[in-house]
Amino acid sequence: MPEPFATIGLNDGCINLGSANEYGLYPAVSAFTKAALDDKTDAIKSLYKAYNEAVDYMNKTDIREYEASVIEAVGYPEEMKGKIEVKKFRTSVLPAKEEVEAAVKWASDKGLCSSSLTYDQMTYDVY
Repeated sequence: MPEPFATIGLNDGCINLGSANEYGLYPAVSAFTKAALDDKTDAIKSLYKAYNEAVDYMNKTDIREYEASVIEAVGYPEEMKGKIEVKKFRTSVLPAKEEVEAAVKWASDKGLCSSSLTYDQMTYDVY
């Protein structure tokens, strides 16, 4: 579960079974149509540039400096004030080619996708 819901759940007695991040996995995907990639390349590149700038800010700035904005913007419950912990964020990067190829092999072995999918078909370098 994403924060703050994970923390709320833990505070209410839930049990942490683990985190993908503990294994070096960062399961996030952004998808754009080919038309958007062709027609809005600069906007998409600006999106990722802004995202990485925000990550740098969050990694270098105490949460107390922007906590009220987070609570308001995201709609977190007020009782989270003073309890939000922000772990180090990772800037956005393309996945390693080997990881994508391994995922395609696994998924194709399960009949979930074609084994002919390639890294270049599935990624677009916006950096």
